[in-house]
Amino acid sequence: MQRAEQALSPYRTHHPTFLKVLARNLLSQRGMQLPYSFGRYILTKKIAQGGMAEIFKAKYQGESGFSKEVVIKRLLPIWSDNPDFTNMLVDEAKALVHLSHPNIVQVFELGKDQKTFFISMEWVEGVDLRRLFLKATQENIEIPLKYTLFIVGEILKALDFAHHKKNPNGNLLHIVHRDISPQNILLSLEGEVKVADFGIAKGHHRSHETTQAQVKGKYAYMSPEQARGEMVDARADIYAVGILLYELLEKRRLFDGVNDLATLEQVRESRLPSDCLQQWPGALRAIVLKALQRKANDRYQTAGEFLKDLLRFTTQSNLLTNALELSLTLKEVFEGELVEEGMSDEHSVNRTQSEKIRNVKPIRYVWRSAALLGLVLTVIVLIKPPQKTSAIASFVDTIQPSLLKGIPFKGSVTIDARPSTVSGVLEFDGLQKNFKTPFHLANLNVDEEKQGLIQLTTAEGKIISEKFVLGPKNPTWVKTFYFETPKPGQLKVSARPWGQVYVPGVLEGKETPVSSLSLKDGSYVVRVHYPPTNQWVEKTIQIASGSQVICQADFGTSAQMTCRK
Repeated sequence: MQRAEQALSPYRTHHPTFLKVLARNLLSQRGMQLPYSFGRYILTKKIAQGGMAEIFKAKYQGESGFSKEVVIKRLLPIWSDNPDFTNMLVDEAKALVHLSHPNIVQVFELGKDQKTFFISMEWVEGVDLRRLFLKATQENIEIPLKYTLFIVGEILKALDFAHHKKNPNGNLLHIVHRDISPQNILLSLEGEVKVADFGIAKGHHRSHETTQAQVKGKYAYMSPEQARGEMVDARADIYAVGILLYELLEKRRLFDGVNDLATLEQVRESRLPSDCLQQWPGALRAIVLKALQRKANDRYQTAGEFLKDLLRFTTQSNLLTNALELSLTLKEVFEGELVEEGMSDEHSVNRTQSEKIRNVKPIRYVWRSAALLGLVLTVIVLIKPPQKTSAIASFVDTIQPSLLKGIPFKGSVTIDARPSTVSGVLEFDGLQKNFKTPFHLANLNVDEEKQGLIQLTTAEGKIISEKFVLGPKNPTWVKTFYFETPKPGQLKVSARPWGQVYVPGVLEGKETPVSSLSLKDGSYVVRVHYPPTNQWVEKTIQIASGSQVICQADFGTSAQMTCRK
């Protein structure tokens, strides 16, 4: 917990008079009447305000009556002369201006009106992923698997683009989002999936860098290295997408401590539930497990690699869908509701229990999700079906070219056994590894087809061997071995006139008759005691699966016991 406290320390405010200053700012703005002219924009509605910035719905006024609905995020006037806060806003705009992609919220302008910096951004009509998740859990609505795969695939497209983005000089920007969470995934009513809030993104676009000890992002969606306050790369975003995929499949939180510190500790340990994804196909389970590997080197190394495996499973399972189908489903699920939602830091970064799934407020209300340090990015509105329509894009046809070539293939093996754990040995490409099920091994070199071997040893000592092949076309191998549960043997014991039966480690002094005692395969000592004369008899017996042994003790002039099968 001490390390978690240290990791959280950067969230403590550096401004002791912060609340007083904020109060003065709020009082100073009471006189501002909407609609309000702000440069080339007309602010029409205030959506949210946090400690750093405020969010407005606005209209851009162009020539000849041209207008466009946008979102304006402007720095609070009190921070206009503060370089730390202006740099944050500038960094956010710099990140987004490089990221022109259909799956990323678009930024139109970084501007300054008098002394106030602002960003104008895309207005997205729809819901965010958190809202869909809450709707599903509250009302027990099943999210069809094909939509889960589609949404996650679109997120990966956005991240693959961002992670590989270069500046005009051809140098990688090394952008890492660091806050991939349900609140930052927007679903438009046209079925588009957009990643929002690059406000804390790490990369060479930044005018200042986070120190190594700082932790930024929502705790429950951090990678283990991020939760430890270590430097992160694109693989931290991959881990976060793995969490999203897990939660959409399981309809429950993966990391959900009693408070933020407890959640942070859970993330650092990165222990998955023992019943993790048992009801889902093994190939899909393997994909999720690879994304959620505790060590970054064991995960997918790129978003494109992750997407390839997801697409392979989607195609082979006949689960392809598109934006139009998702659009129709969203409109059906949220039919008749009119909700305005905004991202703000109205609540502190330390979420209260009321924000958790089990204590969600009723569905019809103005909902504002917490955003770290006031880095509110975008606003989404759910309305009745809009008049405009969008182009329909196939889940497969819109893959970025970078995803189809030039990505090194890494493979994985996932092995499980039912109904109990077994030991085994894996041999692949010169590697020999002992394991116990369930077992997952990632980051295998599969640039060409290679054969491997699995040898399992059952509890009865039986050895089972199976070969497998990994290669560029089939980089994952998932197998669950099912073994028949051995039927127990049966022991029956009787005595004349009577007696007490002892089977060391199994039975202690049970009075005869013992009509049916279930025993596993093995050797047992059966002892019978007759208290009136203090006589004892015993026999060593062998129990085999499905067999029955009957023992009869007689206490007369000479005590004896016979056993037969």
